[in-house]
Amino acid sequence: MGIASDLRAAFGVRAKEGLLSKTTFEDSRGRTLLKIEGTKGGRPRSLTVDTPEKGAALATLKQHLAETGAKSLIPASMTLKQAYDFQRNALHRAGATKENGANAHLARHGYAQALKAAGVDREAIARDLGHGRIDVISHYCR
Repeated sequence: MGIASDLRAAFGVRAKEGLLSKTTFEDSRGRTLLKIEGTKGGRPRSLTVDTPEKGAALATLKQHLAETGAKSLIPASMTLKQAYDFQRNALHRAGATKENGANAHLARHGYAQALKAAGVDREAIARDLGHGRIDVISHYCR
């Protein structure tokens, strides 16, 4: 589940999206993109691999998929729900809770706040996070 955690931190994806992420491609400008599947609302999106952290997370994902022959980070012995629950329970056992502000969704907040601090406009942040409306990200970027 460490790879899914790396994807959450580097790309700001949701926990489920991290488990299902697997496809990369190059766009017409030669940029590497990670296709995010299993998105909330069913709107797949593609995120640019434009930082060393994103590149490292993607390389680890690709290596894992190549070594295991898997199609996603979901272990062959588990369903998506079981893998999601396993991930959530492992974080909880490690002490990550909503009450102490340390949970899987926290990486998403950190990602959005880092984009805001770098001067990225709210519309681009919303798009990166997979939100169709800018006002939805107000709890990420105050």
